[in-house]
Amino acid sequence: MPAALQRKLFCYSTALKTTFLFALAALNQICPAQQPQILFEHYTRENGISSDRIEDIAQDKFGFLWIATTDGLNRFDGRSFTVYHHDVRDSFSIPDDVINALCADSAGRIWIATNGGLCYYNFSDDRFHNIPIQKYVAEPTDPFRVYDVVCSHGNDIWFLTRRHLHVLRRDHSISSYSLPLTENESVVSLSFDKRENILIGSNQNEVIQFDLKTHQCTKIKLPYNSSNKSGFY
Repeated sequence: MPAALQRKLFCYSTALKTTFLFALAALNQICPAQQPQILFEHYTRENGISSDRIEDIAQDKFGFLWIATTDGLNRFDGRSFTVYHHDVRDSFSIPDDVINALCADSAGRIWIATNGGLCYYNFSDDRFHNIPIQKYVAEPTDPFRVYDVVCSHGNDIWFLTRRHLHVLRRDHSISSYSLPLTENESVVSLSFDKRENILIGSNQNEVIQFDLKTHQCTKIKLPYNSSNKSGFY
C-alpha cells in the first residue's frame, strides 16, 4: 500500500476514534447519574452525501463507512464524505451509479453490487476493479444488474442477478445456479443462516434456501397477514 495512502488511512482512523471518545466524554459530563441518552445526527445532501436514498451501509477494517445510494457510492471518515461516480473514461471507476448492496470481506476489500455489474474496491491501489460477469450471467433481461452481494467466511463472494445465484471463488472462477422462480417472481435479498446455508428473499413472500453442500433449493412460504400493513406476522 502506498505510504501516502497509509498515512491518510491512519489519520482518518484516528479522527474516527477521537470523535467517538469525545462524544462519550461529553455524554458522561452531561448526565453522569442518568441513563445514557442516545443522540442521532442526520446527514443529507447538504452535508455532502450524494443522495438521500440509502440502499446499504458497510464498514471496512479501517473504520470507514461505505454508503450505497441510488446516485453514487459514498465513503464517510467521520467528518466528510468522498463520493464515487461511474466515469465512462475510467475503467477503474464503479460500473454504475445505482448501488444496490455492499459487503466487506476479510481481506479488507469492499464489494459493490450495482445496476451495471459487480466490482470491488482495493485499498492497496485505491481503485475499483470490475468483475467480468457477462459471460457467466444468462439473464435474458437486465443482465448486468446485481441485486445483492454477501461475503462468506472463506472469502467466496456470492451475488444475485435477476433469476440466478452466483459465486465468485478465490481462484477467480464463477459458478452459477438457476433459481426456482415463477414467471413474475424476482429476488430481492441474500444472506447466510446459522448453518451457512444461503437464504434468498423473493417478492412473492417466499424464502429460497440454497444448500451449499448439495446445491439444492428449498422454497419456504412465509405466513401472510392481510390485516397487517407490512403483510407479515
